[in-house]
Amino acid sequence: MQTIQDTKRYIERKIKKLNYIHTRLPEGYEQLNRDYRQLRDEVPILRNVISSLSSYEYGGSVMKNISHWANKISKTTSVASLKKDEIYTDISFVGKGLSHSITNQETQKVCNDFGVAFQKIANDKVRMNDELMKIDEELLRIKEKSKEVDKKRRLVNDSRYDAEELQQMNFFKEEDKERLLKIFNDNAGEAINSMKEFNDYKKLNDIIKNICMIYGKFCEKASKDLEIEDLKTEEE
Repeated sequence: MQTIQDTKRYIERKIKKLNYIHTRLPEGYEQLNRDYRQLRDEVPILRNVISSLSSYEYGGSVMKNISHWANKISKTTSVASLKKDEIYTDISFVGKGLSHSITNQETQKVCNDFGVAFQKIANDKVRMNDELMKIDEELLRIKEKSKEVDKKRRLVNDSRYDAEELQQMNFFKEEDKERLLKIFNDNAGEAINSMKEFNDYKKLNDIIKNICMIYGKFCEKASKDLEIEDLKTEEE
């Protein structure tokens, strides 16, 4: 998190711009910095993906329509005490409600199986959300790590500015100039090491693959649950 002093230094550099002649960044620093920023900025995007996959069943126009019919059925059947929560549970509620309001036995069974199928999906969705939350926790740790890297990058910018400013002034002692140059180079070296450690493409690839795998497993299970002809008519 940036402090007030960090903000002041940033504004100062923007107002009084320098042509960096004496303080070149180490070879490879700029490319490493670009790679780091790309990876760092992927983290909140992936967290938003996980948040959407974990909560889509709780909102939106589809959810409102299903809830409307679930509420309507609850007023006309004997299953008003069944819990309604999110879209899959509400759809299950609709199916079970219809099974109580229809006299045809075959249709009763189909409606009940329909309700059981979506209740299984609702239960599987809870388990899927738990798995996704573990990935989100990992992304959160990466985000916290990026804050430390950003702090070191800011130190590079600040110390580079200070060193360059002093180098361009003739009334400072050489030992002062050398001291600030050393601080800048040391900061740049630490930032390079931190960015190299952070820039783990394999870790990001594995996270993306795990998101796909977890959601794919949920969809595959849901597809099997919805094969009504193979369903049991009682909940497990």
